[in-house]
Amino acid sequence: MELQNIKAIWYDTNVHSLENKHVSNVIRSYCSLEVFSEMNDAISYLDDNPQKDFVVITSGNNGENLCEKIHSKNNVTDIIVFCYNVNYHQSWASKYSKIFGVYSNLSIAINNFMDYLKSKFKNLEAQAQIEKFNPNMNIDLDSD
Repeated sequence: MELQNIKAIWYDTNVHSLENKHVSNVIRSYCSLEVFSEMNDAISYLDDNPQKDFVVITSGNNGENLCEKIHSKNNVTDIIVFCYNVNYHQSWASKYSKIFGVYSNLSIAINNFMDYLKSKFKNLEAQAQIEKFNPNMNIDLDSD
């Protein structure tokens, strides 16, 4: 599997905000991304694509509810939670084995996930693409 074959979905009721649009553009430069502001739409998309593997990005808001509904799906490989209150969300996220991490800074989450992909996929071309990611991108959710 090559990096460009990785599929991601992002569920967040504020996914269309200016800040999140910037982040989604960065993510799209590395992998296919579909965004959803409605949980049922995100779940339906997963259900409609059972043969594809997905990384799911979710906000902490409703993230626990989403994880309860999708964690057992075979096409969900990893889940990334970003939120304002990491300690609170880690308490429920710890019971789900597919949770990659809980973060308050999405750029750190993306960097950590890209490092994970680099170790998971040995394709040198994919690794070169990952290394183009700008780790200095400042997207701090705590700044609001």
